[in-house]
Amino acid sequence: MNTKCSVIEDMIPLYKEGLCSKDTAEMVREHIEECENCRKLCEELAEPHENKDTTVPDESKVFRKVNRKMKRSKLKIAILSVILLAVLGSLGLLTIGQITRADGLISFETLVQSVETYRIAKMVANGDMDEYADSISFGGNIDANLNIRINMEEIRDNNKQALNNAFNKYMKEKKVKRVTSFGTYGKNYFAGNYTENDCPINNTARITYEDGTEMLMELFKSYDGKYICGSAYTFDEDEKSDYNEFVDEMVKVINYVNIPKFSPDGLADVFFLKFNKEYIASHPEREYDHFLMANWFAKEYQEQVNKEMVSYYVDNGFCFDKFINSEIRYDKEKKMFYNDLMFEGCDGKGKAIMTAKVYSSPEGLIPPAKEDIQIVRDGCSDELVDALMNFLGTRS
Repeated sequence: MNTKCSVIEDMIPLYKEGLCSKDTAEMVREHIEECENCRKLCEELAEPHENKDTTVPDESKVFRKVNRKMKRSKLKIAILSVILLAVLGSLGLLTIGQITRADGLISFETLVQSVETYRIAKMVANGDMDEYADSISFGGNIDANLNIRINMEEIRDNNKQALNNAFNKYMKEKKVKRVTSFGTYGKNYFAGNYTENDCPINNTARITYEDGTEMLMELFKSYDGKYICGSAYTFDEDEKSDYNEFVDEMVKVINYVNIPKFSPDGLADVFFLKFNKEYIASHPEREYDHFLMANWFAKEYQEQVNKEMVSYYVDNGFCFDKFINSEIRYDKEKKMFYNDLMFEGCDGKGKAIMTAKVYSSPEGLIPPAKEDIQIVRDGCSDELVDALMNFLGTRS
């Protein structure tokens, strides 16, 4: 390649773009007419600038395109701003709740407990009853109850067996739709060993089934870091009682596993404070209605217990002057919980004191056997003694 070709090759791009002077362009044209190599190089490049058919874009289209991009950018900024404000607002609300622990508020703590109680509810929904029984607390009320503490492991095993039997019998075929849990501070809820100034967290876990029924569990964190199931109950917006039947039975077992350790004085409220003679006198329309306390017994005994309670309160007009309920106890031989109860009944002639041992089971309370009842009379009528003997639907 000679020197002139080297110079022309360097100038060809400028020539093709129309950037050369007229004299230089003429020199390049003359050379490429004579030099085949330089002519091929020139042909490989685009046409000269002055010969190109340049299209000027439509100005309106350009502005529309730019405008669309700007609108999309503004929309993205607006969405991000809303999200940022929502996040900041939520963090602010959670921070206020964490600091004040005010009734009805949420906080970082309530969110953490909602996650934990969701996990517990999932165990129940999925039938992981052994894991559920290990996750719940016996509660602070049994700390001083030596009878329960020395039988703790056996009680846990019995709880697991009762839960598994109930799930396999009633819930195994039910399809779970969803599980949710949400907690807030709430002073109006009983939550174990808390003082009046505390505002514990009440967590409501909800298991919804495909047939429309729901199981709700009120869960509270105990002093030991585990959770107490304060109560479990069913909910059906359409009041389809047929759907509730099996869930109700499962609820009974869940409550049985938790409540004997959670509220050992509950029987006192049921037997003596709420449904005495004065209650019947102030509610004549319920004279022969089913006593709520009878619902605490297993189904097979409810009708008999209700009949005897109506006979005691309504037909005979007897009342109780005193009622004493022992702490919950555990019978190692029968593998059941029980309470020792004492009733002091009275009539116009005198009084009688009855002591009885009432057992509890997953199906409900079990009426005492005759050998578990002792009556000491003090000038009362035979009718009062007979009414006391049969008041709890005595088993033969």
